[in-house]
Amino acid sequence: MTVMKTLKSNIFFLMLLILVFCLPMLGFKYYRHSQGNAVNAKLSRIKPVPFTVYATEKITDSQGNTSVSQKYVFAQRSDGAFMEQRQEMFRAVRTQSREVYFTDGLKAQIEDHVRAISTCYLGDTEKHMLWSGRPDPSVGCVKSYLEGATQNQNAILDDRSFWGISTTKIVQEGPSRRLTVWRAPSLSCQVLMRIAEFRDNDKVEYSNPSVLIVDRVDNGEPDTSLFDLPQTYDNVAPSELVARSLAVNGQSMSQLQRDMYSKVDARYYKQKANKKSN
Repeated sequence: MTVMKTLKSNIFFLMLLILVFCLPMLGFKYYRHSQGNAVNAKLSRIKPVPFTVYATEKITDSQGNTSVSQKYVFAQRSDGAFMEQRQEMFRAVRTQSREVYFTDGLKAQIEDHVRAISTCYLGDTEKHMLWSGRPDPSVGCVKSYLEGATQNQNAILDDRSFWGISTTKIVQEGPSRRLTVWRAPSLSCQVLMRIAEFRDNDKVEYSNPSVLIVDRVDNGEPDTSLFDLPQTYDNVAPSELVARSLAVNGQSMSQLQRDMYSKVDARYYKQKANKKSN
């Protein structure tokens, strides 16, 4: 009888220890989990601001002559998808291309002048880099675009505004180029002005600047056609798309360019094969 009482007493004491030490730990784990869910829920409720930005890029040659090089359209939808459209103005044949990024990771490169398109899903690392500063409009511009850079750099809050939109000025300087960019935190860090200046390694002064500046900002959902994927265009590998675009102006891809596209092409063909098998 005494043994049974002692055993029951020990079991009771052991259970009491478990309650005293384990429950708080479980409670803390549940608290951390619930806090994490709360943060994730908060972030998921941050809706990207829809907009369309029209911009012009001008270049100055070594003789001091300035001309329009490209026309740009940047657009973002409220679901986070965004695109960049470029129209080259300085070549013999004017070209127009679009890069469209959807939130499921699909990237579409569209070359209208050769009626061709290349679609491929981005890898996890690319998606992380692409959306690192999006969609939170309050943070990320400086951190996202300076983190890991090897050039001399600095960032300052600038009192310059474009179309009533305040910006953050970011300067990156290397041995042969200085890049000054004004990004708008309220527009998912969209560029509203960019100045690229160049110099030879043995020179101190910069010259031949390229200046991109916003022409107009439209708030609200962008034109749906900017995100449309043409069904009648040839869907080709990324390197083939570049090769066709260059051929329009009598140019061809270098071996270095082909090597750079080899991994992207491999993923394109793999995804294409998987789609056919499904």
